[in-house]
Amino acid sequence: MWRILHHRGHHSCVNLHGEDNALSGRGIFRFTPHEPRAPQHRFQHIYALAVYALFSLDYVFFRDFQCFFFPTYDYLKPVKHPLREYIVLFAGKAFYLTYMLVLPVLVLRRSPLLVAGAFLLVHVIVGLSATLVFQTTHTVDSTYFPAGRDDFR
Repeated sequence: MWRILHHRGHHSCVNLHGEDNALSGRGIFRFTPHEPRAPQHRFQHIYALAVYALFSLDYVFFRDFQCFFFPTYDYLKPVKHPLREYIVLFAGKAFYLTYMLVLPVLVLRRSPLLVAGAFLLVHVIVGLSATLVFQTTHTVDSTYFPAGRDDFR
């Protein structure tokens, strides 16, 4: 899902309002001047880092499933996933959670709380690293946000 979302949904239409899925703030953030203002957006500079820290956890537990089963972008809607893709999604998630959470507890005999804490810490570091790198490349003063394909430079 990440490959599809990133290449088809972002790099094919960088900063294009309504099409670039990286500009979807899910109501939590306002990234472009074309998005409606909400009261919480005036504080997004305060809560952004805390939310960004959860970025990779969002992909692991929510976003992949949301885009797979409940697509909201036009480039995802016509996709009819073959059985193989369902297996890859569920088996991949199960494998990941097994080697990240279950095996350290069973094989290394570590406390479940220690393992869960390390898991969260890793995701916080990955989430902050990834989002801070991506945000700085897309949100400089000269960033252009076209309202539609006609405005695309």
